[in-house]
Amino acid sequence: GREMGKKKGEEASEDDGGGFLGSVDAWDKRVSYSLYLGNSAYSPIARPICKILELSGNGFFWLAGGMLGLRYDPANAYFWVNMYVGLFVDLAFAGVVKGLFRRDRPAYSTNKNFTFAVDRFSFPSGHTMRMTMMACLLYRMLPLMALGGLSSGAMRGGMVAWSATVAASRVAYGRHHLLDVVAGVAVGVFEYNFHIGSLWVPIDQTVTWQAMLAVPLFQS
Repeated sequence: GREMGKKKGEEASEDDGGGFLGSVDAWDKRVSYSLYLGNSAYSPIARPICKILELSGNGFFWLAGGMLGLRYDPANAYFWVNMYVGLFVDLAFAGVVKGLFRRDRPAYSTNKNFTFAVDRFSFPSGHTMRMTMMACLLYRMLPLMALGGLSSGAMRGGMVAWSATVAASRVAYGRHHLLDVVAGVAVGVFEYNFHIGSLWVPIDQTVTWQAMLAVPLFQS
């Protein structure tokens, strides 16, 4: 229980190596554990909220949503196609960067055995990368989308706020250290710029991509 969590927190704050990087690592673990404990004090309310936020940033839900959008929302196909390409960019970046750094998740993180192989690693936060990339993409695309009378400005603000809340929840829920999340924001911005600079699908190719991505999965 509480004593075990304390022990794990003490282990998490130990210096993993000498020099500057070791000091930064120890500081990061110590601050992250303090933030986690602050959230745990309100766990009857905060932890279920963090779990909902975690699920909302799951890449598989976004992939499924993208497929449904490609099939049933053709008016916004330009967005759905580029979102789908962006998600694959995100998965590739997450696999490469996490595999390079191979930083363990916090010692007090729960359910570590229920993550996918590459997602066992903590640096950078994959949820934060994905939601930062999606916030940037939607900020760019919402004014161009058919929203049925909804305000693109309000939706832009909501998406940015939601992305930031998901990022904060990763530390509060004990899934990541603070610097994992900071790095996740930086990598998310980078992968967004990589996407629009190198892999952006122009509007005149949207129909071709829409058919290629959506039709095979929905044919009877």
